[in-house]
Amino acid sequence: VDIRQQVQNRARQLIEELMIATNEFTARFLASGGSASLRRVVRSPERWLRIAEVARKLGESLPKEPDSRALAAFLARRHKADPVRFPDASMVQKMSYDRFLTERIGVMDATAAALCRDNKMPIRVFKLASGNIKRVVLGETIGTVVEE
Repeated sequence: VDIRQQVQNRARQLIEELMIATNEFTARFLASGGSASLRRVVRSPERWLRIAEVARKLGESLPKEPDSRALAAFLARRHKADPVRFPDASMVQKMSYDRFLTERIGVMDATAAALCRDNKMPIRVFKLASGNIKRVVLGETIGTVVEE
């Protein structure tokens, strides 16, 4: 087993902050449906203002405080307007862990993806559109499945 410190850069920080917002959205959805979930306390994204600045440059607006719903809606609109620069992972139905890690898909930390691979835990990647979490939980095949 090897432990290494990851070099931080702006791209990694932005991805981590997007993951935090996504996790918040998922937790709210599960709670609203009465489902149990494990949670950990995390800080608000440090670069939320930078995310909001990028949105403004694209003609969008985000609230001053981090808001996962507003972020999900922003990303959905950007995907619809520019699918090349804002791709949707549902374009690929199945993907291997190796391809996921090699191509640095970026929807989750590489260490977490490697742990999923090592423990044979499939990863579901899908657009956070209204109702999609429920559809996945109920077994509907949407988005991308990352597995062996």
